[in-house]
Amino acid sequence: FPVTIDPTGPGHTKYVADKNGVPRPVEAKTGTEAQSKAAFYASNMQGAHDVLNRTQSSVDYTKLGVKHIINDVPWAGEFLASQYANPQLTEEEQLFDNAVEQFVAGVNRSESGATISAAEWTKARNRFIPGKGDKPSVIAQKTKNREIATRMMMESGGILGQSQLEEFDRAIAEAKKAPEPRQEAVTGNGLPPLPPGYKWVD
Repeated sequence: FPVTIDPTGPGHTKYVADKNGVPRPVEAKTGTEAQSKAAFYASNMQGAHDVLNRTQSSVDYTKLGVKHIINDVPWAGEFLASQYANPQLTEEEQLFDNAVEQFVAGVNRSESGATISAAEWTKARNRFIPGKGDKPSVIAQKTKNREIATRMMMESGGILGQSQLEEFDRAIAEAKKAPEPRQEAVTGNGLPPLPPGYKWVD
């Protein structure tokens, strides 16, 4: 349909003619300032959530913990962690660590530069981030908590968050359809079984 601009309308409103030729105003998908910020945080949280899902089963939580202990040392901790502890992490562990920072920052809406307090950081990690010793059911619960928090942030984005929600739901549905990784059965000695008539030898 033809598009027209009404120069006398509020903010030069954009109109589109319907099937009967009647001009109808088109709602601009700009959202409010608060919705724009929420959509920004939601985008960061979704990206971080995806990285955490992909890496949380393969990182060494002890090495990550050591880095954060060093980082908390007064005065020189941040420098020591970046120069000595961070290089010891694998690429996946560095991605995981960065995703943790990104997700927690999104939850606390601190991209403006506001410092996340130690209490906020601990609360967010306990609620959303897998840690050393977490059982599978706890990891699944934390994954679900991240999904809920990300969804809530997208909903706060109003009209700007609608497309994010659709994409997020589609990605979750596709992940649930994906087949579970095939696991080989093992024998008492920890080796996969052999065909009939064969046996493992030392």
